[in-house]
Amino acid sequence: MRLRRINAAEEQLLTGSRHPIVLLRRRPGAAVAEAVAPGNPDLGVMLPYTPLHELLFDQPGPCVLVMTSGNLSGEPIVTSDGEALTRLAGLADAWLGHDRPIHVPCDDSVVRIVDDSELPVRRSRGYAPFPIDLPVPVRPALAVGGDLKNTFCLGNGQYAWLSGHVGDMDDLATLQAFERAEQHLEQLTGVRPEVLVTDKHPSYRSRQWAQLHAAGRPVVGVQHHHAHLASVMAEHRYQGRVIGFAFDGTGYGEDGAVWGGEVLLATYDGFERYAHLKYVPLPGGDAGVRNPCRMALSHLLAAGLPWDPRLPSVRACAGPELELLRTQLDKDIACAPTSSMGRLFDAVSSLAGVCHRAGYEAQAAIELEGLVSSDRGLGSYEFAVTGEEIDPAPVLAGVAYDVLAGVEPGVVSARFHQSLAELTVTLAVRVRAARGLTTVALSGGVFVNRVLLSATTTALTGAGFTVLRHRRVPPTDAGLALGQLAVAARRPGRETSCV
Repeated sequence: MRLRRINAAEEQLLTGSRHPIVLLRRRPGAAVAEAVAPGNPDLGVMLPYTPLHELLFDQPGPCVLVMTSGNLSGEPIVTSDGEALTRLAGLADAWLGHDRPIHVPCDDSVVRIVDDSELPVRRSRGYAPFPIDLPVPVRPALAVGGDLKNTFCLGNGQYAWLSGHVGDMDDLATLQAFERAEQHLEQLTGVRPEVLVTDKHPSYRSRQWAQLHAAGRPVVGVQHHHAHLASVMAEHRYQGRVIGFAFDGTGYGEDGAVWGGEVLLATYDGFERYAHLKYVPLPGGDAGVRNPCRMALSHLLAAGLPWDPRLPSVRACAGPELELLRTQLDKDIACAPTSSMGRLFDAVSSLAGVCHRAGYEAQAAIELEGLVSSDRGLGSYEFAVTGEEIDPAPVLAGVAYDVLAGVEPGVVSARFHQSLAELTVTLAVRVRAARGLTTVALSGGVFVNRVLLSATTTALTGAGFTVLRHRRVPPTDAGLALGQLAVAARRPGRETSCV
């Protein structure tokens, strides 16, 4: 049975010594249940790498096994039989025990290939804690990362050590796992941090942990998207100024808004916010994230476009929900301003009828990306750029027009992705003409998107730019700590406690 044909780069990853999970496009007719990664065109594939795996595949055994981590979503891996019997009681029917205890939990790493180059999605077993050589020496420091997909980073001298995947810092079990992992990495590396580095979000648990454990050491805050760009700069050992595109779902902005569609002119020492997506209301915070149809209607209202009942997003919110949402947006009740590119993906996905309710992080964007079979010759939409604002209103108008005209969602998706690639070139060319910069850095969780990353890199390279994109650490918040460390290291003698 074959899941799909693989190229040479994917084969090298699958058969190499690190044995990561490799994201591969699902082959039509593959003998894997539709309930496995529903709505996702990709499957995470790995080859057997332990004796137990080999025994399970021993003839006449199965040819494919569906496997998952021993944990609830967002929680750390269960490492003891006793803990498994309680925490996994609702998931597992049986347990296979062993008399050899697990001392250090470690998730499988996840990678994908984009344009024949490796793109880490989760950097853990086989990759962490192998050091990353830094562009400049750093004093002993601990960067605690963010609250989603948390990893932390220890640095000293010319090297940084990123931890394996810890998880989402929203429960006590993950915080305890973070603390144990941090102590273990200190023992492995011998680094005794003299400064702690955090995200600037005042409610991040990772930041609160650092403040609680500072013990008189300085605690430095680094803006979220600055850290994203510094992360990709550091892994390339780049020391100049970049035109940085930091596209993600959520990051605490300098003005208190939810940033996420940012164009920054950045060095390790600081950044200038050159442009950003125009603010729109995020209705209900996390509730808006979980319901892309609500984000679609918020974007339509901000763009001055009608809630046409023929649009899939309007139909998905029909009834009392629609009226409540209109009241919420009209009266600005529990609405945070956001420039998030992730939320724009949510809006377009819902407008195209792809995903209205998200059951996991970035579901709407992942399903929208998965519909693109070709982006050549299908056209694009166009953003309006005025001053520092990037207005998606013309894009949303084009999407709505196409949807009402019966254009296939895959074509709408391809046009939207191409629009973003063209936007990056337009803005980069403007900066080059005004500031003379020719190096572009791409970071943030949106750039896990294979279609967007490939199209953007190709367009920028064709326009004469040098492109820095992630190859050693993830572009998501899982790579944030490396950027935090690199930024803090460039501020010797200026550390002050975060307020």
